[in-house]
Amino acid sequence: MCLIHGDIVPDNSCNDRGSGVNECCTGNSWYERNENFDFKNSAGKTTAPTLPGSLAAQATTTAYAAPAEFDVTLTTSPGCVFAAGAGVIGTIECTFDTKGGADYYVDSALYSTDCSTGVAPTGVGLDTSNTGFNRAGGDKQYASSYAVTLPIANSAAATGNDLAFCLRTEVKDKDGDVYDWTGQKIKLAINVVGTFTTNSLSTQTFDGDATAEQNVGTSSFGVSIDRCDENGGVISGGGTVLTVGENFYLCVKGSKSQVVVSNIQQMTASKDSDTLSLVAATVSNSNTFVYGNGQNQVVIATRLPATFFASGGAVTFSGSANIVVGARRRLSRSMQVASVSSEESANFSMDIQVAGMDDASSASAIKTTAAMFFAAAVAALFV
Repeated sequence: MCLIHGDIVPDNSCNDRGSGVNECCTGNSWYERNENFDFKNSAGKTTAPTLPGSLAAQATTTAYAAPAEFDVTLTTSPGCVFAAGAGVIGTIECTFDTKGGADYYVDSALYSTDCSTGVAPTGVGLDTSNTGFNRAGGDKQYASSYAVTLPIANSAAATGNDLAFCLRTEVKDKDGDVYDWTGQKIKLAINVVGTFTTNSLSTQTFDGDATAEQNVGTSSFGVSIDRCDENGGVISGGGTVLTVGENFYLCVKGSKSQVVVSNIQQMTASKDSDTLSLVAATVSNSNTFVYGNGQNQVVIATRLPATFFASGGAVTFSGSANIVVGARRRLSRSMQVASVSSEESANFSMDIQVAGMDDASSASAIKTTAAMFFAAAVAALFV
């Protein structure tokens, strides 16, 4: 061999013969030293071998990517703007900032002042033909502005009464589930000559101090579950009450070190009459992500739609995981009432408290309802 006592060989070099800077022996013989090789390692290259991938991964902390954030807010400027029209009362245009996951979209509708029932007064229209909506982004998160126009026809002033209604704007995932909405309560004073003003948004924050509940079955070979953080660390005591728009992380872990979670077979979230499939036949929905298949612990990141926060209470997360113990493969089933004696299973279920809406008159409200006051001069219409 061409190496002698005192030579320093960097990692991933001297693995073959040749005349390059990484070959210590010439192509002629393993005993002939290559003058192009730095036998003193004057460049200070690392000499320690790189850890295998599995060990290297254990040496670092992994942050698991969160689901996309869904949000819709009235823009600070211009917000909602009224413009008098020629031959009509005028138009109100409202502009929003929105964001969501891949293929998310935005809808608007007109309601009575409670923002959930009824319709707008006669003569008030909704034009969504030129919203300017154009999703942009990547890596799960996208955003776009969104604008709607409300044409106010002369017929709206026929009764002489003030107009009062709500513009409700919802952001939905590609499956049509509503993840956030905002309402603008708009009032238009009829037969009042003057200008208009727009009051600032009022924001209702939903909080709570209920703790999560956990129900984990026992089995010689099964899984346990915990609420965890974005790094896969267990949250002591189950964490705080879950609020609308908050990411939720669930860790599914083999009950013994030799138990490997191959994948999550299925998982649902249910509360009252609402049930949402988060994972079906190992395929996650657009707002649920599963990390760590084939390891002892799997981390599930998800975000619940707005309907789960219509009132306070508990959301039940339940599902099933395919597990492997040595060369054997079993199915750990959730909420199992009875099992065959030869089958090993474990419960996979957790109850998490959620914060609901405090405003009884607007039980569907998510976070903001803005009051918009406009005044329009329409006396000329009745000359």
